[in-house]
Amino acid sequence: MQACGLTPAEGRVLAAIVEGDGLERIAGRLGVGRATVKTHLNRILAKTGTTRQHALVRLVAASGLPSLGQRGILPD
Repeated sequence: MQACGLTPAEGRVLAAIVEGDGLERIAGRLGVGRATVKTHLNRILAKTGTTRQHALVRLVAASGLPSLGQRGILPD
């Protein structure tokens, strides 16, 4: 995440996306609005050079990082 220059909030959104959550669920888990999650997602896509969520998930998977949820990035 640091290599892409993601903020902590963007990192939490990314972790939730990788875990398979949709935007509504992410918003609920993080206590923010859906529009905020969408804004973070758009910034993540721009910073990673991806254009779709599935490409973003593949990029994270290819990085070989352990699950972001297991690393304590996401709230329970």
